[in-house]
Amino acid sequence: MSNEIKIYIYKDSGIKLPNKLIGKRISRYNEAIRERTKRKILVSSYFIYKVLRINQVPKDRAIQAFSKSAHEIKGLPFSVSFSNAEPYYALAISEKNVGIDIENYKERSKELYEKYVDESIVLSLEELKESFYRNWIEKEAKYKSVNDSIPKHMGYFKVSDLMIGIYHEKPHNILSYEVDIQSENGILKCKLTSL
Repeated sequence: MSNEIKIYIYKDSGIKLPNKLIGKRISRYNEAIRERTKRKILVSSYFIYKVLRINQVPKDRAIQAFSKSAHEIKGLPFSVSFSNAEPYYALAISEKNVGIDIENYKERSKELYEKYVDESIVLSLEELKESFYRNWIEKEAKYKSVNDSIPKHMGYFKVSDLMIGIYHEKPHNILSYEVDIQSENGILKCKLTSL
């Protein structure tokens, strides 16, 4: 891996997924009131499982994606961080500690932007929007990164209508992939495309 960061992004296509959740994940699923929350739990588990398998994680370890959140999976040979912004899901993988956050880069009210931006600086509406998303994403990505003593930095990039933030000691060596999960005769197949 040589200190690179791999980012996998999946856009939920709505395919039917059998419920294989267990443990904490099935409990959260059953407690969820909204169908979209249930869908998020189910899709994220499949997505994380598929990405772990693509990265040669043995099936008996990768299967933990159906019972735990990504950061709780034990015995991985790398650090992982997960984020989602409907309908997108993202998983960052690195040998070093990593945090990721993704947000749909969409218009919001100027008042909201101004709540999160230093008001002493005069910015255009587009600059306010960019600054708002950077501040929000940085907070979330740092939260998702395990605390250690190594200094880290933020890196940002956009893919389609997403803004992605990576919190890492060197957030520059990034490989990103689009994941496409399809059902062929009831068997789930996974296809990768470099972004």
